[in-house]
Parts: sequence; structure tokens; C-alpha cells
Amino acid sequence: MSTPFALLLGLTLAAPPALDTLASEVTRQIVSAGAVGPLAVLVDGPSLPLRDGFSTLLCAKLASARLGPVMLEGSPEASEMQARGLGMSSLVRLRLDIREGRAWARGDVLGTWVNFWSGRAPTRPPAPAAIVLSSVAVDATVSSLLFEEDARSRAGLFESPARAWAKLPVRTAALTAGDVTGDGKAELVALTDEELVVFSKDGSVLARWSLEELGPSPTPTREPVGVLTVEADHRIGLLSGTHARGAFLLYDAATRSLREVAQTQTLTPCGTAVRLKPGENIMVPLTPGAAPESVACSGTRDPLLLLPGGTARWQGKSLPNVGAGSTLAKWGGQKPTLVSSLGGYALVTDRIRVGNPESPAASAPVSGQVMQAVAAELDGNGREALFLGIWLPDGTSELRRFEWRAR
Repeated sequence: MSTPFALLLGLTLAAPPALDTLASEVTRQIVSAGAVGPLAVLVDGPSLPLRDGFSTLLCAKLASARLGPVMLEGSPEASEMQARGLGMSSLVRLRLDIREGRAWARGDVLGTWVNFWSGRAPTRPPAPAAIVLSSVAVDATVSSLLFEEDARSRAGLFESPARAWAKLPVRTAALTAGDVTGDGKAELVALTDEELVVFSKDGSVLARWSLEELGPSPTPTREPVGVLTVEADHRIGLLSGTHARGAFLLYDAATRSLREVAQTQTLTPCGTAVRLKPGENIMVPLTPGAAPESVACSGTRDPLLLLPGGTARWQGKSLPNVGAGSTLAKWGGQKPTLVSSLGGYALVTDRIRVGNPESPAASAPVSGQVMQAVAAELDGNGREALFLGIWLPDGTSELRRFEWRAR
């Protein structure tokens, strides 16, 4: 529950009328649909304080109806798998919107039990299954919570797009950005165990290249891992932990395709040549004493080294609880800023933090596990955005884009 909403409750000793009415009607519709507890609830909306306030009231009413509500965080696409993993019997997915002076709650309620005897494609139960739709007139409380979110946004919180920037059917192994086409602007490059994909600034696929020609590694890594670089001559360098060798690729604008121009076993992502350690998801520097074994790194003058075990090293300091989805970004100045994910593994909900991981200047929850992060300027506006490679519970990946709002 957000601070502004808590203060409102403390001052009035009563729930805000509009939100209370909306939560009551939504609860009635959920009960009428035949929802069975325990019940997972996912609420999205235009304002964090408004969302938290409504979620608090809704869960209180659902608890009174003996449905045992549990709040989820993340995207609607991953919520069903998340609810099933927590042992929930039903799932409610809601979106709050403010339109023409009214607050709308719309979404659905569904069962999460899976009939594993139905074949290779598990099916949901026929009930509960219903559309939830209700609205109330906006009052002073709703307006104040929206205004508070605007103030928080100006203070430098992350802003997430309404949908995934791009999606991939498998887990990403590496992520980078650079001028692949030679037009002076950067493109985003993603690597999986199956292919390399180049994305344009709007998230559409510019080119793909199958890794089949690289041959299988005799000592493949257990999980997807790789190294990507974009060279000054616009070549893409790649190493994959599941393939026998690496390659340099060049983009052909005439055919909108990639072609191999050289083979390699080493790349130079951080100013020093590295190779992938056979069978393990770590990079090994070839220069003695250059750097410890690291999973990834960013920056060349003062690189961020991501170490096995969820730690990192930067500016001569050891940093705990830093995950693989971390990088350096230049936001609001020329000095690099640490952007880090959590150091855990197989997280249902991860978190991106700006600054010191133990006392970040800002942070945002991310549904799924953040596996890669890269800061890049694709729009030609001179401002870097943060691109995340996110592993979802269903085995697929999303590329999501975050922007930093200056103070």
C-alpha cells in the first residue's frame, strides 16, 4: 500500500468512496463468476499509488468473501503461469483506466487448474471464466493519487511501456547494441541458442541468422549463454556456449540479411579478449591478470564485471546481490550509473535498481528473471534507454524497454 493512500485512510478513517464502490462491484462480479480460492490477483494501472490503493481494498473484500487473495506483480502474459506455480485455484487480471471522468476496472477471471490428461496442450477448466467490467465517477481521492504518481515520475522512476518491446520463443543468451547497418544509428542485437536477431528501433526484426552452421559444442553449457559485440566496422561478433565456434557477421542492406565473414573463438567486449569457458556460463580473459572470470561486462575504461554467484566488481569495489541483468548507463550526465537486477535465480519477479544495489536511487519490479541488460540510444534523441532480456516462467523471453525520467 502506498504512503499517500495510507495517509488518506489514517485521516478519514474510511475507505475512499469511489475506490470502495469499485472494489465492491468487482468483488461481486468475481464471486458471481464462481471463483474458487485461493485466488491470485493482478492489478495494473496508470498510477502506482492508485493501483496499490485499489488493490488493498479489493483484497480486503475478497478475503471477506473467503477467497484467500494473493497479490501478483508483473505482466498479464506471465500471470497465469505465476499463479499456477503458487498453487492458486483462480486468477483475476484487472486493468485500471481513467477515461472521461470515470475510473474503469476491466479484465477477466479464470481457473488455473490444468487437466494434464487432455493431451500435449493442457486445458483450463470451463469455470470460472468471466469478463469483469465496472466503473465509477472519479472523486478527489482518485485525482490526488494520480497526481502523486506524476510527482513520483518526475523524481526519476522507471517508466515501462504498456507491452513488451519484442518477444522471442526461447531464452536469450546475450544482448548488445551497436551500429549494424552503417547508418550511424544503433540497433539492438539478441542471441539465443538457435539464432541471432537484429532489431530496429521500434522492436521489429531487421534480420535473423541461424546458428546451425556453427555446429554443436562438444561441451555445451547447461543453459543459454553467449557473448556479443558490434565492431567499429559494423561486424557482429558472437560466441554461443552451445556451439562449436563463434563467427563475425555483416549486414547486407540490399538483401536485409546477415552473412558470415569470419570465424572466431574469442571476442573483445570489455577491452580485453575473452573466450567462453567450455561447459560453463562464464567468460575467461586471455590476458593473464586482466580480470577475474566473469559472466558479462559493460564499459571499457572502468568495466563492470559480473561474477558467478550473484556478485559484481566495479570501481574497485565488490557489490553483493547483483544479477546477470546489469549494466552501466549514462543517464543525466557523462558519468556511468550502475543499473542492476537481483542476484537470485529463477525469479518469478525480478527488480531493476538504479545506483547502489543496497540503497538504490530508484527501482522497479520486473515480471520474470532479468538475464541481460544493455543501455543504448536507438532513437537519435541523444538519450539512452535500458533494454532488458527477460526470461519468463513459460520458457520464452521478452525484450523490454525502460527510460529514466530526469529529476
